[in-house]
Amino acid sequence: MRLRRLVVLGVAALAAGVAGVAIGAHSGESTPGPAPVAAGVPQPVTPAFKPGRPEPLRPAPYRSSFAPVRVAGTARSAPDARAKVVARVETTTPEDTTNIVLVLGRRADRGGRVWVKVRLASLPNSRSGWLPRSALGGYASVETRLVVDLRRLTATLLRRGRPIFRARVGVGRPQ
Repeated sequence: MRLRRLVVLGVAALAAGVAGVAIGAHSGESTPGPAPVAAGVPQPVTPAFKPGRPEPLRPAPYRSSFAPVRVAGTARSAPDARAKVVARVETTTPEDTTNIVLVLGRRADRGGRVWVKVRLASLPNSRSGWLPRSALGGYASVETRLVVDLRRLTATLLRRGRPIFRARVGVGRPQ
């Protein structure tokens, strides 16, 4: 109760100070410089940073996005709940780690439900399917890529398309 009374008194004092400034300004008094501020209230400061308009993220040629699977479900051939089932997608891998999928695109269906096209970890390679966005966790991105050249026996690590590490590699035997 005491805190409430202090807040009310503070607001009333601030209002009285502002009213006094307004009355002085209208009564013909000249007040050089900025208008006076109520006692104890600091002068406003000029912002050090003024953010611009938000812009949508543009596709970057060297950035890949991925997301963890939060809810097990079925990947479909199109962004539609009635589309053909392509694969079952679990929250964990066979090694019992979090299942993470590469995000290839997104689209909303006729009902406004958002679907995400993802790379599936199944054969044949490069297989993809559509999952509801609600089945995935937050997006993250990777701006590095490892290129292994078996003809030249080199491995090159690229960041944003530029090589940052290169090494010779060898091919082992199945044993």
